Amino acid sequence: EIGMDIYTLDIDSGNTTRLTHTFDDWDESGHYSPDGRRIAYLSSTPYPAEGSNDNWWSWGKGDYWLMSVDGAEKSQLTYFNTPGTLDYMGLRVMSAYIAWSPDGKRLAIGNVIENPDLSTRDEILLIDFGDNAFECGNGACEIGENSSNCIEDC
Repeated sequence: EIGMDIYTLDIDSGNTTRLTHTFDDWDESGHYSPDGRRIAYLSSTPYPAEGSNDNWWSWGKGDYWLMSVDGAEKSQLTYFNTPGTLDYMGLRVMSAYIAWSPDGKRLAIGNVIENPDLSTRDEILLIDFGDNAFECGNGACEIGENSSNCIEDC
């Protein structure tokens, strides 16, 4: 196993709950949404590991994901490393930083991008879910105009 998973810890009982189960992927940096109902996190899923933890930088790539606080309903938010998608950059991207806005309608993300000469550069982007972010309607949430990226259980 070369991956990392995300857990929660119940301070009172000391019990942990595993939220992700990706043995060969890196799931990390989980951040609770301001309303406490969702967790945004970084993941190397669906990009397979191509080496060991010792040289992860030579193969690692990642994107941003969202899940409910019980670990259910995982949804990929970005596709920087997936050819044929609008987010695809044509360069290797490693998700690196993440922070919610206080109102939960935006997510600041930071990427490390590998240039063709193997140097790297940082990039900060803002995911704006719009005014109707995560509002329940007909039993489903909506994020802007793309409800496929939304947690179903409001």
